[in-house]
Amino acid sequence: MKAQNALTEYTMRRWTIFWTHINSITSLILGLFLAVLIQCYNGHNLFNLLLRFFDNKIMLEIPMLIYVIAAIWHLVEAQKSATEIEYKWLIETSMRSEYENI
Repeated sequence: MKAQNALTEYTMRRWTIFWTHINSITSLILGLFLAVLIQCYNGHNLFNLLLRFFDNKIMLEIPMLIYVIAAIWHLVEAQKSATEIEYKWLIETSMRSEYENI
């Protein structure tokens, strides 16, 4: 029972981190999309916006890009480790129940 509680707490922490990153990435993407829509509404075309993005605002976008890449990497690692721990716990409990049935 102690291992199950520890596993549950660990999994809850990992999934909380997972959803925090998902929310951060979503807010960044929606913010960038909204900025593009506002600029297009004000009369700029998409080609000029892309030129300005890569020309003038690259120093503002690089930290966001780095964060998105790091967050995606962390999400993948968190999901792998949480799945691995759950898998190990399932194997332990199934083996324990087999020994109890003998």
